Amino acid sequence: MADVSVAVDAAVPARVAYDQWTRFEEFPDFMPTVLAFDHPDELSLKWTLLDATGRRQTMEAEITEQVPGERISWRGTNGDFAGIVTFRPTGDATCRITLQHSTFPEGDMGQFGDQPGLEKERTRDNLVSFKKHVEAAWTTPD
Repeated sequence: MADVSVAVDAAVPARVAYDQWTRFEEFPDFMPTVLAFDHPDELSLKWTLLDATGRRQTMEAEITEQVPGERISWRGTNGDFAGIVTFRPTGDATCRITLQHSTFPEGDMGQFGDQPGLEKERTRDNLVSFKKHVEAAWTTPD
């Protein structure tokens, strides 16, 4: 099993970051590893992405928990990965975003287990891309 945990601090309120994260369909606009996204129903997610080895993958997941403004967790429909993203206030207009995920060797996503350093770097790059996107999109209230 490969476990990855990455955190970044963003200059936006936690609720703003959470709200932006739930706009999954926008991920291909700012995350280079996400090629396409589909949201078949309220709890289902389907991503087309480049995996840690540069191969095109389809990842299907279901949302297992969603606490507005705080966290979203998911698991792969084949049971081969799971994750959670949390949004914690660090000030009036700042927050810490933490993305944690695990992949299991027996599943389709198991190749990450052989390259945990590469997957952590890729996850950090994606989270930094998200941070830049949400900060650029947010306008400070007057």
